[in-house]
Amino acid sequence: MRGLINRCEDDEAASLRIKCRHFCRELYDGIFPLGAGDSPSHTSSYLLAAMVDLHADKLEIEGSRMTAGEREEELEKANKLCQTLAKEVDVIRKHYWNYLDRDLTRRFGNADTKKA
Repeated sequence: MRGLINRCEDDEAASLRIKCRHFCRELYDGIFPLGAGDSPSHTSSYLLAAMVDLHADKLEIEGSRMTAGEREEELEKANKLCQTLAKEVDVIRKHYWNYLDRDLTRRFGNADTKKA
């Protein structure tokens, strides 16, 4: 999904990121009904990975305009998703998700977060 968004014009990309964030959040929160025999939508590694990408993009693009609290909240959401992927959903790639978790904290965390 990140590749598609990045190929859009800047004004379209910003709008598309917001729509994708909202859509993924709805899927994650289970707003859309599941069919018989379906597992909860939030266990999809593809959905969670897309959400991590969207949170990382938001930190990269809007981070300088965000308050410290907003950055910390966005980073925490991305970190929790990485941990869920590493421990429960996509265990086969746990090292990747742990790396990404550490990398996001290194790049966007405040001094207190980086020490933890």
